[in-house]
Amino acid sequence: MKRFSTLALLLLGACATATPPAPVEDTAALHKRLLVLDTHLDTPLHFGRPGWSFGDKHDPATDIAQVDMGRMEEGALDGGFFVIYTDQGPLTAKGYADALAFARGRSDTIDTTIAQFPKRIAPALTAQDARRLNGEGRLIAFKSIENSYPLGEDLSLLAEFHKRGVRMAGPVHGKNNQFADSSTDKPRWNGLSPLGRQWVAEMNRLGMVIDASHASDAVFDQLLALSRAPIILSHTTGRHAYDHPRNLDDARIRALAAKGGAMCISTIFLSELNLAGERGAL
Repeated sequence: MKRFSTLALLLLGACATATPPAPVEDTAALHKRLLVLDTHLDTPLHFGRPGWSFGDKHDPATDIAQVDMGRMEEGALDGGFFVIYTDQGPLTAKGYADALAFARGRSDTIDTTIAQFPKRIAPALTAQDARRLNGEGRLIAFKSIENSYPLGEDLSLLAEFHKRGVRMAGPVHGKNNQFADSSTDKPRWNGLSPLGRQWVAEMNRLGMVIDASHASDAVFDQLLALSRAPIILSHTTGRHAYDHPRNLDDARIRALAAKGGAMCISTIFLSELNLAGERGAL
């Protein structure tokens, strides 16, 4: 059975910098022996696209979808966390209500899409589920929340999404919200808000993984100090590679590791983004 490790390939790659690259065949064989998860899959953005099927293999040169089952199976990606992402809106009763309705709908869309392919992929709620599905030759579908804005000021909604199968969540995205400061916005709370601190406690109580990607440095520091369980960054890069507020500096990476956490590498912020023309319109 494959070894269960979210970051196995990343860690192995980091340890191999002093030796020549392994032959392609050896790398592929190693990849197939490991249980490999992508901790941030934005593909649910495309689940409602007319004529687009998650079950097909799409050409990345002509289709912007991050992954599909065809490429997952071909590339030995065993599964991952399918994201319920919600744009940041106004911190008002209507804004919260609209965001909650959207997030519930996106969660349902993930469920109905996965249910279309029961022989190839299935939902997972625990690490044991992931091992079982992997042993059965099926892909693994966890769910996560990117931006907790849809919760409004009602933390009991975390329990609702936990019942819906969500096992990981981040407090904030590209703009500050009711819980925390974003890494790409001017500080409002100087870290977590009072409600954000309660959010951490409720996440811990429910046993949900805290994702610090998109959070400011101050939020990261406070999450690390307050959480009773290790936290992760599901899609972030080291600031030593490229100086961007979305990236994490070496001292914080070491602090994360010292508390049993993990950082999963995103390639987006390794260099200046080119958002000209069609790229900027996506």
